[in-house]
Amino acid sequence: MGAAALDAEAHAVLHRPELAENLRRLILLLERGAIAVRSAPLAGWAPDFSVFGGETGPFALLVGSHRFGVAAFGEPMLASVHGRDGAAQALLRFEEVWGRAYDIGAPVAGILIRAERGGRARSEARPQSRPEGQSSRETRASTNAGAPGIG
Repeated sequence: MGAAALDAEAHAVLHRPELAENLRRLILLLERGAIAVRSAPLAGWAPDFSVFGGETGPFALLVGSHRFGVAAFGEPMLASVHGRDGAAQALLRFEEVWGRAYDIGAPVAGILIRAERGGRARSEARPQSRPEGQSSRETRASTNAGAPGIG
C-alpha cells in the first residue's frame, strides 16, 4: 500500500465511529514502539503469509491472500494452512525478509496522525480560507513510481 492509499484509508476509517477508535489505538501502538512496520518491496514477500507462534515456537502458517477482519467485496480470500514444519520454514523466510527491510513506522504513524488531527479539526471547526496563492504548510506524503510503498 502506498502513502496516498494509506492516507485515504485513514480518513475513511475516521468517518466510521465504530472504527475510528481502532485507528487511534494503532497510532498509540506505533508511537510507543509496541508494533513495528517495515517495507521490503523487492524482497520477495509474495505470496502473502502469516506465521503464528507462541512460547514454544511457530505452530501454524497461513499462505495466500488473507485478512483478519472483513474481506473487501469481490476479493477472493484463498489461502492454505500448514502446521509446525511449514511454519518453521516460513519463519526463517520472514526473518530473512524482515532483516533486509527498512523501518517505516515513523512515516506510517505520521500519515495516520495527520489524518486523525485533520479529521478531528474538520469536525470541531470550520477550515479557514487561505489568501489566494498561499499554500498549506503541512507535510505531504507522495508516492513515486520508483519509490517503495508500504508493504
